[in-house]
Amino acid sequence: MTVQVLMADENYLQLEGLNKLFETVEDIQVKQMVRNELEIVNKIPDTHPDIIMMDLHSPICNGIRAVRQIHTDYPQIRILILSNLCNVEAIRSVLEAGASGYILKQCSFTELLHAIRAIAEGNSYFHPMVAKLILSGIMQTGHGAVEGAEMDAHLTGREMEVLQWVAEGYTNQDIAKQLFISAKTVQTHRRNIMDKLGCHDRVNLVKYAIQNGIIALQE
Repeated sequence: MTVQVLMADENYLQLEGLNKLFETVEDIQVKQMVRNELEIVNKIPDTHPDIIMMDLHSPICNGIRAVRQIHTDYPQIRILILSNLCNVEAIRSVLEAGASGYILKQCSFTELLHAIRAIAEGNSYFHPMVAKLILSGIMQTGHGAVEGAEMDAHLTGREMEVLQWVAEGYTNQDIAKQLFISAKTVQTHRRNIMDKLGCHDRVNLVKYAIQNGIIALQE
């Protein structure tokens, strides 16, 4: 299945450069390139994208408000933030608004592809620095533990392996290949992990994995 992407950024030269790179990829197709969030909302009915990749800044339309509107009106569309902005409040606000991932523009094209594929499969994806700031925000507000998670939960060795791969943004198929098991088995492990930890989404799994040193963070 080809993932259909709608891209928005004020820097149109950057969009054109990304579009050229995406033309070399078989499973991802850019349906439309627009300059701001307002144009995104107007183009959705015509383009029917699977994923919207957008920056947060625009002089015309507030990015977080746009994310919230898109998530409300088109809940089936996944939203990936690609931005230079990297602070706790922006990340928290955009995730609460409904974004599925947050990646920084300093990332490699390989990492961007990985993020898009993970999100298209129904997962979330966070740049390591973003994951670090998610944890930083928890610590600053005094919430050292993931809400509802049993920090002494008895995860099996295999569940710990799966948790690490999931927290780092890998898809079920990627994890299955790495661990030489089926994607269905990976999904079962994920379900068991979430039940044991009391986590309801990948954001909380990432928090748990960071807090317990299960995934390493890049500086």
